[in-house]
Amino acid sequence: MKHYRQLWLGTLGATLFVPQMVLADISGTVFRDFNANGTQDSAEPLVAGVLVKAFDSSGNQCGTTQTTTAGGTPNYSLAGCSGSVRVEFEPPASGCQIDKTIDFSALGGDAYGTSVQFLSNGSSGTANFAVHYPGEYGGSAGNTPKLFNVVMRAGDPLASAPAGDESYTANQSTVLASDYFIDSVAATDTPWSKTAAQRQLGHTVLAKASQTGTLWGNAYSAPAKRLFVSAFVRRHAGLGPLGAGGIYMIDPANPNLSANLGFVSLDNLGFPTHAASGTYNIKSNSARSLPAVPAGVPTHDTDAYQQVGKTALGDLDISADGRYLFTVNLYDRKLYRLDLQNPAAPIVPTAAQVTAYDIPNTNCTGTAGEYRPFGIKTHRNKLYVGTVCSGENAAESVVGTSATMKLNVFEYDANNLATAPTLHYSQDLSYRDSTKLHSDNVSGQWFPWKTTYDDIGYNAPLLTDIEFDNQGNMLLGLADRNSYQTGSANYPINSAQTSSRTKYYGNGDIIKLNRDASCHYTPATGAYVNNDFYDDAARWIRTYNSATCGANGSTCHNETPLGGITTHRFGDHNEVVGAANVPVAMTSNGYIAWDNTTGAQVRANEIWFDPNYQTSPNSFFGKAGGLGDLETLSEVAPIEIGNRVWLDTDNDGLQDAGENGIPNVQVQLLSGATVVATATTAADGTYYFTNAAGTDTTSKKFGLTQLQPNTAYTVKFPTTVTVSGTAYNLTTATAGGNTLIDSNAPTSGEVTVAAADIPTAGANNHSFDVGYSSAPPPTGCTTITNNASITQSGISDPVAGNNSASAAIQVNCTTPKTDLKLVKTASKTTVRKGDTLTYTLVLENESDVDATGVVVNDKLPTAMTYVSHAPATASYDSATGNWTVGTLAARQKITLTIDVTVN
Repeated sequence: MKHYRQLWLGTLGATLFVPQMVLADISGTVFRDFNANGTQDSAEPLVAGVLVKAFDSSGNQCGTTQTTTAGGTPNYSLAGCSGSVRVEFEPPASGCQIDKTIDFSALGGDAYGTSVQFLSNGSSGTANFAVHYPGEYGGSAGNTPKLFNVVMRAGDPLASAPAGDESYTANQSTVLASDYFIDSVAATDTPWSKTAAQRQLGHTVLAKASQTGTLWGNAYSAPAKRLFVSAFVRRHAGLGPLGAGGIYMIDPANPNLSANLGFVSLDNLGFPTHAASGTYNIKSNSARSLPAVPAGVPTHDTDAYQQVGKTALGDLDISADGRYLFTVNLYDRKLYRLDLQNPAAPIVPTAAQVTAYDIPNTNCTGTAGEYRPFGIKTHRNKLYVGTVCSGENAAESVVGTSATMKLNVFEYDANNLATAPTLHYSQDLSYRDSTKLHSDNVSGQWFPWKTTYDDIGYNAPLLTDIEFDNQGNMLLGLADRNSYQTGSANYPINSAQTSSRTKYYGNGDIIKLNRDASCHYTPATGAYVNNDFYDDAARWIRTYNSATCGANGSTCHNETPLGGITTHRFGDHNEVVGAANVPVAMTSNGYIAWDNTTGAQVRANEIWFDPNYQTSPNSFFGKAGGLGDLETLSEVAPIEIGNRVWLDTDNDGLQDAGENGIPNVQVQLLSGATVVATATTAADGTYYFTNAAGTDTTSKKFGLTQLQPNTAYTVKFPTTVTVSGTAYNLTTATAGGNTLIDSNAPTSGEVTVAAADIPTAGANNHSFDVGYSSAPPPTGCTTITNNASITQSGISDPVAGNNSASAAIQVNCTTPKTDLKLVKTASKTTVRKGDTLTYTLVLENESDVDATGVVVNDKLPTAMTYVSHAPATASYDSATGNWTVGTLAARQKITLTIDVTVN
């Protein structure tokens, strides 16, 4: 039944009635908890837009506010309460920074207190609240993930090679793993003082060129613990066994360097990634004259020059739940979704499980050139696709400039990809017009794509990668297309020319876009060369971590990023790691970690070094691009359920301020009939079960692998407890309609955890609360007559002694708490002897649960004679006045009419 309370509006009324009241001053911090320890660490951001409400011990709301990110910590405060207070945190239904449909209470509710907290002294009260998005779980505090790198190798990876001879392309690595925090150069080191072995630390080979060929895309599935990598066309480097449309799957924990790693080919499924003939037909590695041993064998590889960025596959990403793999087909310029069907054990999709979606050509008209998609990112139920307007038209003529070319990011609804995406961000490419790349005065300007050969200092943009940092800022990874079209002392594309040429430098970029409170983006600037936010100048010939490198960077390489970037959610690190040219020493590729707050370089590691740079003949890559995307190993977010057992002193079934938790209550978690674990409530009445790793306490049980998402369980409580020698019974269940503060236990003490209550990994649920009161246990059902819970019509009955308040409702006591409304009306306001009269009774179930065993009693007085009722099928007994309704479904109503005559 409904419970009605008088609510004071604001603090004025309270002040008038109790002028000596001391008002509460409550404050706290609402933040994202990436490492699930329940406390805010240095890189865990504040969250704006969460509604904070406070209630006094009578249930009156005495204060409310919203969290902000404007003033640091604490990020909310409210006044107007006194004494004991209940504080509730409510994320908005939707929003760009937090959304309660995808954000959950964080793990570690025993540390921060969950979304409902109780303060005994509001005048000095602190209540913090931690939230998280499961896709941003960074692992437990101190977790060190792996970095996965994709490596490009010159030559033919499919040519026969003797085992172990790494002069053959087939035996060289194409996928590497290393620990995230490895740094191969200390702050005081001179890079050239280190050997190659000292600059290239901690690499574990996960795949060889013979297994994968040339790659760019890179995506890690946490549910499957598998790494996916995808084919890419790079000049002078051959494709793998699956060709241009190939996607490969690797087990990083158990790499097999002789296994068939092929997962699926878009070409084989009927989705071509290159032309059947002509310029954009990708020939075999042997037809491209790629050598088995590349050292000393330069190549022309003419067709590949134009095919880079226009054939094969672009970026690769995977949905947070591991169900869908996404890629961009660079040939038909569409987004592809591959249904892996089983996130934990991916199944090779058929053509029916592959769907293509259009990518808009917005902004790419006229002198902007053709749209060229590449980078993708799944993030918070959105999917982002990046394109560049290439400055080259459909006839492959140069028509644009850096001022007319564009970078574009489109946002799709990941749950409805067929809906047209919105343009999320766009800018032109003139921002780098004045940049000098190094002391040779080579321009860093972005130029249009073109079909004619160029090498030194010609930079053509590819928007290859999209990431988001800890604060929700967007990061764009840009590659230099020309760095994949050239490389060290290889030949030009004209087969008649055999003089060696050099791609002097591979120079992409990382653009940071700062997000404001409305989720609009503004490019960040900093104190580095050309006002770059990130210090992307090479470390060699300068002091490590120096902000400058000669006048305008004249003594070192600038714009070293190669396009692949990755971020990871640490509690104490906010960084982006990117593939980079000359990360440690000259003529090499590797990766650099940058601080997302300051832009400074913090670590670097080398992957390969070209010892024969600029020597002829040579077919290595020198300072050109020889790496693809980076990926960070992630973990599936754990689940935590539970929360509080309390003493319901006013027997209303609601957790009121001032009502204490009950310690030492045994709570069981059951899967079917099997007891998974037992927790004993702590001093404050709280208990928790989690599948996260950790050390058990009495009140919190860790490592419960049986606890999985989208699965039903039972949490069982005793039917009675004893507190200070007094026995208490289970209080009224599901009162008030707020699952966060009501009691969940029926008379059996068994609370059902439905599969929908924990729908996904990381969907922590702290709403399983149970109260005990001094009221006697239910022994049966009694008729509730003249109860304030029954909404009356307020009419004046024309027959004395038959006013509407005489109607009564009886409800089965084992039914969950329901809200029933009964309204009775009469067809006439006055009557005389012999008149006929119709009474109408409307019974409505306003709750979300079915009401069972319902009986309405409305006995007719002796001044009336029963004639009939409708519907005739209704069970109405005129002698007793009982209308036996039985079950009334949730949110339904039923009507009974009774015809009488006046005696």
